[in-house]
Amino acid sequence: MSIKNNCLFPTFVVLRWLLIMFLLCGAHNLSLGQGLSVHTDRTIYFPGDTIWFKAYFKHGNTFDEEVKNLYFSPFSNVDGVSTPLQESVLFIDRGVTAGQYIIPRDYSKDELYLSFFTKRNLDTPHDRLIKKLFVIQEGVTEIMINEPNSSVDSLRKSMVKGELITPLVILDQFSAQPLGANRITLNLSDSEVANLSISITDISIPTDTTQNIGADFQATSFLGTLPVIADSVLYLRGKLGVKKDWPKYYERYQKIQQKDVKAGKPRRGLSLSYRMLNDSLVRYSEVIFDKDGYFGSKEIVFSDTIEVRAVQVYEKMKFYDFTTEYFFNDLVGQHDYKLNKSTIRNLQDSSIRIKLSTDYHPDYTIDASGRRVLKTVNINRKVDLKLQQMANKLSRGWFAKHPSYLDIDVQNDLTIPAYIDTLESLIDYLKVTYPKLKASQPVILVNNSEYNPNAGEGYVPTTLQEIKLIRLYDNYPSNPSGGAIMIYADIDGRNRYSGQGVTLHQVAGYMSTLPFYSPQYNNAEKQVNTPYDDRLTLYWNPYINLDITNSSMQILFHNNSNAKGFHVVINGMTDSGKLIYYSNSFIK
Repeated sequence: MSIKNNCLFPTFVVLRWLLIMFLLCGAHNLSLGQGLSVHTDRTIYFPGDTIWFKAYFKHGNTFDEEVKNLYFSPFSNVDGVSTPLQESVLFIDRGVTAGQYIIPRDYSKDELYLSFFTKRNLDTPHDRLIKKLFVIQEGVTEIMINEPNSSVDSLRKSMVKGELITPLVILDQFSAQPLGANRITLNLSDSEVANLSISITDISIPTDTTQNIGADFQATSFLGTLPVIADSVLYLRGKLGVKKDWPKYYERYQKIQQKDVKAGKPRRGLSLSYRMLNDSLVRYSEVIFDKDGYFGSKEIVFSDTIEVRAVQVYEKMKFYDFTTEYFFNDLVGQHDYKLNKSTIRNLQDSSIRIKLSTDYHPDYTIDASGRRVLKTVNINRKVDLKLQQMANKLSRGWFAKHPSYLDIDVQNDLTIPAYIDTLESLIDYLKVTYPKLKASQPVILVNNSEYNPNAGEGYVPTTLQEIKLIRLYDNYPSNPSGGAIMIYADIDGRNRYSGQGVTLHQVAGYMSTLPFYSPQYNNAEKQVNTPYDDRLTLYWNPYINLDITNSSMQILFHNNSNAKGFHVVINGMTDSGKLIYYSNSFIK
């Protein structure tokens, strides 16, 4: 990929705006005395790209350790109408956090906004920090973004009023070869503890724009004195309900509880079993709900998504048809996506012209012969011991001796559409998805017993949540003309005849920080056999900690196939609240 970058100098109007902003900064104490700053790996992306970001939170002259939750949402804005694309919560650990957002492959807008706010500015959500990023669409050969590149460093320095520390970056090894290795050493002479993030990008992509830097400070200029807050770590909470006569339900529940207390037994409530979607381990917790049905478990603090199964503890309560709903993000509906006039002005005054000589495709690479090759990521998936034990127990006779040609973990297979909600619809879906089954007319078995929907017999799961594993077979002795679909169902005997006894939900928790993929082409064979590498972010590390005993760090990274040079941007903050910033290009 080859991208040429021509930066235009600011017009008189832009310079005048910068001067006004600088004067306003002094009036509003715009030295990051309060507020937050966000470092993204770059400013320009393509559909399908991953945006990497690091957020720093300052309160007074140090890291903000009281605020625990960052509410993050990317959104689009067309003709003044803003549409959120995702709403997430990130856990803030001692004033810093990091995350990522994958731009949808079908995203068709030219601009993408990132919204950040915490409970400190909950009363004035319009004062949240906004980042505007640019998305280049496939087929576009030229874009125009105003950007006075020469003023970026001076603007940042003037805004922080001399409280800026510039680290020393030494180029130890520079390669001008495609996929070649580069090595830099980062030194911080200041004796304070420092928390840093570093982004190394292809030289052809602009790294940071004035509007992006201005957005870092725009939010803080209107916050004034921030209040003392009580922000705590979020945990799973919920509400229990019944479809008919809640007072009668709760009255009966209390009577049963009182009998247990008189008998010396502990109070009991609702049993929750929960597991992470990418984990086979199931954990358990029991919660007591109040007169309105609300409950919570502080032991259930989780990342990404968990699957929660709720079961009535008391057998006498099982005939009630109950529901559960869950809460994690307690600021649902509090996001404000409107762009006020000052925000729009700050986000629009910039300009860069970029000419693209080829399309960029983040979903695939191009090999030496010009063929498109899908990018692959190796994932080490844990073996689900429960599924294996179930298969060993229920696979009898012919199935115990013959391997299946496809196994489907129903609870973790995200390809099964949400509208599939019955055993019959699941079987139909399998036949459509795998034409081999449709042609062979396979026999259906549930837990090793043949299933006949017309006979009303056999071991039939009442919900899809009870189906854990499906195995597909090419042939089966009892069906010479076709194969078999073996369904393994885990049915809880106590709740088998009371469909109201169980509810199942998936709940989103804290966003997890994914590892950044930085390939190492450390031998000639890898360099020769590697397809075209079109990475634009060559290295990203949001968690670098330096202090007086560990004041330097060596970083090794490899070029992409373009290999025209790279740009290094370092952001950070010390324990005393001083900002750290470095930006420099290394060109072939």
